[in-house]
Amino acid sequence: MKRIAIISFLIMGVLAGGSAAQAQDDNDLASLQDKVGREWQLIKQSSKPEIRSWVKREDGHQIRSFRIEATLNGTLEAFLQTALDAENYGRWHWQILESRTLKRISAQESIVYLKHKAPYSLPDRDVVVRVQVKSSSPGEAVLSVEALPNYIPATPGVVRMPAENMTVKVSVRPGRQLAVEAEGFFDPGGQAPDWAANFVQRSAPYNILLGLQRVLSLAG
Repeated sequence: MKRIAIISFLIMGVLAGGSAAQAQDDNDLASLQDKVGREWQLIKQSSKPEIRSWVKREDGHQIRSFRIEATLNGTLEAFLQTALDAENYGRWHWQILESRTLKRISAQESIVYLKHKAPYSLPDRDVVVRVQVKSSSPGEAVLSVEALPNYIPATPGVVRMPAENMTVKVSVRPGRQLAVEAEGFFDPGGQAPDWAANFVQRSAPYNILLGLQRVLSLAG
């Protein structure tokens, strides 16, 4: 019982800023104890907005990959503008302490610095990523995010993440809706325990999509 209490306390640190109701709904303790295999396993879904999230364990990795599908209300132009606006990632991204553009390569490609709040008792993480619109048409776009861990020197007291990689496909649907499909992999680096890394892997993509929906709704 004491060990369960300690884990529950740590989970609350992971969800800093979140509600107790959300933590209970996520069934967090069970997620730390489950056994994820090499096939995609559905772990989260909602109807408003419509979001489904899967995880699986890759060969040679203790940390899970994720896949997520969502139907969001908004326009493709607003989605891409939000994804490329690094200075405002804190409005929707996962546990952002700092975000800024390091280099603007073009209107559709930037090098971005992110600093994430880590779970309780662990050092915060940072990552440098290349955010790029790989292709775009009036009805569809493909966005990639690729970590560049050696782009700038490490920050003292902060662990550099070797991977925060994903590919996102966005397709326009009738009624000002967007079909979003994303797949990727996070590696927090350092000495993060598997349970903490996998918990973030499970929760972050889902909550990022919820945050994007809030921003897109405000964009009109």
